[in-house]
Amino acid sequence: GIMSLLIDHWHLDRWHDVAVTLQRVFLQGFDTATHFAILLDLCANDTQLWSLLAYTAAVWTFHTVACQVTRKSTATLFVELFKRLLYGPGW
Repeated sequence: GIMSLLIDHWHLDRWHDVAVTLQRVFLQGFDTATHFAILLDLCANDTQLWSLLAYTAAVWTFHTVACQVTRKSTATLFVELFKRLLYGPGW
């Protein structure tokens, strides 16, 4: 997905790479803003859903930090985690 392109293939060697990266950041930001607007609309009148929204925001923040720190997409992190769990540390 877009996060794999955004994080796993992070190259800034040429101006073209910078332009493509900025476009990917814009697309991810637009996607995030759209999802946020949908969640706000769904949770507008329900306090229980607001709690769920707060939990979702916390998980989403952890997910973002993990991706930025490792410079890998969520899919890549999970594949590496499960390979390590199944095959051991030296897979």
